[in-house]
Amino acid sequence: MINEIKKKIAKIDYIAIGTLLESYRLCGKANCLCKTSIKNHAHGPYYILTRKYKGKTITKSLNPQQAKLFKKALKNMKILNQLLEEWKLASFTYIYQIE
Repeated sequence: MINEIKKKIAKIDYIAIGTLLESYRLCGKANCLCKTSIKNHAHGPYYILTRKYKGKTITKSLNPQQAKLFKKALKNMKILNQLLEEWKLASFTYIYQIE
C-alpha cells in the first residue's frame, strides 16, 4: 500500500499553498461600458494570489497562464496532503501489527 502511495506522489508536479482569487473591476472612466451599461461589463478577470511566507502575507497579481498553473498546484497540494494522511495511516497500521 505504501508503495502505491509513493507512486502517486511521484506523479505530482507543481504544488502550492495559498488562496487564488478571480476578480472583476470597474475602471471609473465616465464613458466606459463598465460604468454605463446596465449589464455587468466589469474589466477582468484579474487573478490575485495570497499566501503566507515567514509570517507575512504575500499578495501577487498573476496573468491567466500563471493562474492556471497555480490552480493546478493548489489542487495538487490537496491531493498530496490526502496521500500523506493515507501514508501515515498505513504506517501506523503496519507498525501496530508488529509483535
